[in-house]
Amino acid sequence: QQVIARERLLDCSGEEVSQKAVGFLFEHQRILTLQEVLDELAGTSMDDIRQALEWLRPNWWYTAIAHP
Repeated sequence: QQVIARERLLDCSGEEVSQKAVGFLFEHQRILTLQEVLDELAGTSMDDIRQALEWLRPNWWYTAIAHP
């Protein structure tokens, strides 16, 4: 519910809107409607979450060392 509420919050600066628009264009080749985003969120299953969590396992971790 928090995720859905966050999608409905007003972005007065427009920065978040423009960033999401670019992301939608890159990922879907069009700008999605709010209803499509909410439907996608509502359609998320536990299996989807389990698949995403696979990427958080230690064998997928990496360390980047940066020297100033």
